[in-house]
Amino acid sequence: ENLAYARLRENDYQEKSVKVLMGHTERMEGKYATFIEAVIPVNGIEFAGGVPQWNNYAWSQVFKEVKKFYEDMIIVGWAIDICGQIPSMTAQLERVHQTYFGGIHQILLLMDTLEREEAFFSNRNGYLKRREGFFIYYDKISTETNGKKE
Repeated sequence: ENLAYARLRENDYQEKSVKVLMGHTERMEGKYATFIEAVIPVNGIEFAGGVPQWNNYAWSQVFKEVKKFYEDMIIVGWAIDICGQIPSMTAQLERVHQTYFGGIHQILLLMDTLEREEAFFSNRNGYLKRREGFFIYYDKISTETNGKKE
């Protein structure tokens, strides 16, 4: 969704930031598609060795937001923005993903909002593989003109 994508690209001048991706998955023509409908920034998450530390504090922030605004969605993955670095997979990032977001349909988005670079990764045979391309969907809002819906 466009609003979720815009929120992903927000950068509050942090060198590194993490966001949790909310939405749903659907099976279409024998394949699964992941739809990102909302984004939850994980403020104040600590980093060690270049990777985020998913501790109880970070998760409590996420679940507070989920309970407040997103109970009708599921966590479909996460995003990490490291400004000024080309998004590339590392063994440490893959371990973090497998530990905390290891579901078969969980995705990882590596970003550099400074250079506007992005790379999506999804689970293939137990490993994260880069996926090429994605689509942004817009909700069509119906309007009424003279009592007729358009």
